[in-house]
Amino acid sequence: MDEIKKELGSYLQDKRLLKEKEDDLEELITKATKVTKELNDMPQGTPEIQDRMAELASQIVDMKKEKYEQIINMYKTKKKIEDKIDILEQPYKNILYFKYIKGLNLTEVANKIGYNYKWTCELHGHALAKYKQLDKNGWNWNKKFDIIIIDRKTKQFCGEKLEIVSLYFYGIYKRGGIYG
Repeated sequence: MDEIKKELGSYLQDKRLLKEKEDDLEELITKATKVTKELNDMPQGTPEIQDRMAELASQIVDMKKEKYEQIINMYKTKKKIEDKIDILEQPYKNILYFKYIKGLNLTEVANKIGYNYKWTCELHGHALAKYKQLDKNGWNWNKKFDIIIIDRKTKQFCGEKLEIVSLYFYGIYKRGGIYG
């Protein structure tokens, strides 16, 4: 069960880490703003000043890029977990959603779903077992699909390729036609 709790908890852990990194980024931006204000009072053009400003700007850009990548990975993880939770029947679905997506403790989950705490704890155990069973039943949650972006006017490949974990759509473009 530990690996299931680890998988379910990974989204919330990623979310907390992202918040810490956002705080670090905000601190760096504040530092860069302070340095900029100080430099405005000094003679411009010295190589040391320009190098320091370039270094701070580069750090900010790198941190924003890393944050963007982490957000994408975090939402892929969330989507994977939500897709699996959605397969379950109630009340297991609500218990796992409120606990592992919304981050509520079991007391709060019990209040949300209208059960007492002890019964909610027991149902939580059953929900974890059912969640684990989804993988044993052969669900392939890691299957990846390539989506190719085609320009509507020219019908030419745009050079972009997206990798997604699950698909909800009306149709797929496959060699000469749309299939739905």
